[in-house]
Amino acid sequence: MALTSAGLCGLFKSFRQEYQTVHTKTVDLDLTAPSAILAGRLIEELALDDRSYEVGLTTTGRWTLRLNNTTPHASQLGAFPFDKESVVLITGGAYGITCDIAQRIADLSKGKLVLVGRSPLPDEEPEETRSLDAAKLRMHLIAERKASGQPLVPAQIEQNLKRMLKDRQILANLQALEATGATIEYHSLDVRDEEAFGGLIDDVYARFGRLDGVIHGAGVIEDKLMRDKTPQSYANVFSTKVDSAMVLAKRLKPEQLKFLVFFSSVSGRFGNNGQCDYSSANEFLNKLADDLDRKWPGRVVAINWGAWDAGMVSDELRRIYASRQIYLIPVPEGVRFLEQELRLTGHREPEVTVACSVPQLARMVAGE
Repeated sequence: MALTSAGLCGLFKSFRQEYQTVHTKTVDLDLTAPSAILAGRLIEELALDDRSYEVGLTTTGRWTLRLNNTTPHASQLGAFPFDKESVVLITGGAYGITCDIAQRIADLSKGKLVLVGRSPLPDEEPEETRSLDAAKLRMHLIAERKASGQPLVPAQIEQNLKRMLKDRQILANLQALEATGATIEYHSLDVRDEEAFGGLIDDVYARFGRLDGVIHGAGVIEDKLMRDKTPQSYANVFSTKVDSAMVLAKRLKPEQLKFLVFFSSVSGRFGNNGQCDYSSANEFLNKLADDLDRKWPGRVVAINWGAWDAGMVSDELRRIYASRQIYLIPVPEGVRFLEQELRLTGHREPEVTVACSVPQLARMVAGE
């Protein structure tokens, strides 16, 4: 499938989830095959009453995707690919699962980690609030507004509280990373901006003379059903992952790179209600990984993560998942899996799906 149309596959997977009475599938044609053969195979495909959602048609036959459950043997695991001389770039900031991943890489390598996030680097928190938990900090913010004569706006107070708690966590995470003995940098920029993000990549090469690995975990979600989704919202979600991935594809030096890991999602592999934009973006990453892995000497892989048992999952979403017997990835297990994937030797799978409930997800998308 051409990269220019790769996102459409994810779009229609989500369309299929939201409009289950409409039968949809993406058909990938080998355009080097004779037109008459392709036309005949396409007509046959239209007549098939199956639940395949992604099909390839060539002169040699019909191809569909099947997930294979594999557990690497210890003999397939080599040494961790990064050491104290290594330079690793991680997008996604100093917060959430990308920070958990960064912590493990820092622990094992003691190398140089360059973290990129949207959040500005926070100032040190005032001493008067450092020891306050969330409840006491909320009361402190309320008291501040009363003392200043400002009106009490609960939504504003909660927004300020959320920002302060996140800033506090970012600073704590950066301190924990530095405590490993690794060299840590944090850069606040928009990864969609080729001049800013590309400039940072060029600067890393200029200062360190190398870039050994990249973990691309940046992404945003703005979930809404397709009928309610605006073009602006779609573009924001799609471009955060895709535009930044294309900057990496253009600016990285593949001859030096050991690993490029795209954090994709099961929504790209299976589709999901309310995530047509996110599905499209992640399916683009899947296809980009396949393309680059065939061309570059180092490993390029898109990991289709299921939901992690982390802060972004609301209690309501947990209940929905539980009702469908879809379980969350414990953070230590997710980190362990990525470490294992980085240590694999002799494997070139460009797309990997990691979830606690892959069979349930597969049955759901098949309409079973």
